[in-house]
Amino acid sequence: MLVIDRFEGDFAVCEDEDRRMVHVRRSEIPAQAVEGDCLTAGASEGYILDADAAARRKARVKAKMDRLFTERSDSITPNDLIRCPWANADPLSQRYHDTEWGVPCHDERRLFKMLILEGKQAGLSWYGILKKMDTLCAAFDDFDPDTRAAYDEAKIAELLQDPGVIRNRLKVNAAVTNAKAYFKLCEAHGSLDAYIWSFTDSKPVVGSWETQEQMPATTPLSDEISRGLKRLGFKFVGSTIVYSFLQAVGVVNDHLITCSFAKGNGNTFSLKAKN
Repeated sequence: MLVIDRFEGDFAVCEDEDRRMVHVRRSEIPAQAVEGDCLTAGASEGYILDADAAARRKARVKAKMDRLFTERSDSITPNDLIRCPWANADPLSQRYHDTEWGVPCHDERRLFKMLILEGKQAGLSWYGILKKMDTLCAAFDDFDPDTRAAYDEAKIAELLQDPGVIRNRLKVNAAVTNAKAYFKLCEAHGSLDAYIWSFTDSKPVVGSWETQEQMPATTPLSDEISRGLKRLGFKFVGSTIVYSFLQAVGVVNDHLITCSFAKGNGNTFSLKAKN
């Protein structure tokens, strides 16, 4: 089994079971493969995606993260860490704040998933999304764009009856619309990762807010990306939603300067217009 670590030009750099890094030609792996996917040798030639191995690996990683989080929590006192105020509301928000929010992400599938989830949050709280995360991922096929693009009316009707999802017809319909728009984006810009990070020259934008009230709901950056996504056909990608998305995937790091998880890196960027 191989696990895709990253892509470099015409090759996928993969880790084998002995933790050695090997290079596999992109032409030998499925076109929809992304970082973190597991590969096994095909029956004839090349490699195929191994969903079962990926699920086992994901479970192992989650168990490890849970263990590390527990050990970390056990070794600190409340006075050791200062968090952004919103993260103190409940354990789910705290874990999300400490382990995901503001961490730069280049995983294509996670970027797409977070963009869709931020759209589903519109008019709701992020805590509500966190509570439904497992059921949302199960209902929407882990937000795989290939699968979502093929949803028909029967699948949409099924989702609208599922108590584990946000049963808003416009948001459910956007599951299909945004998957199709995603492939249009990839045709024009290579990937969502390349598109989103190109606006900041691949450098996180670090905020310098002292209070949560100072933090903006939108910025010229989110305005520009929102307009670009709308031109490509995406729905539920207004500037406020996009700014929340950028914060979530680390394109913007808006941990307050007093937060223990703030990471200033001094990088600057110039806003670029996208066609």
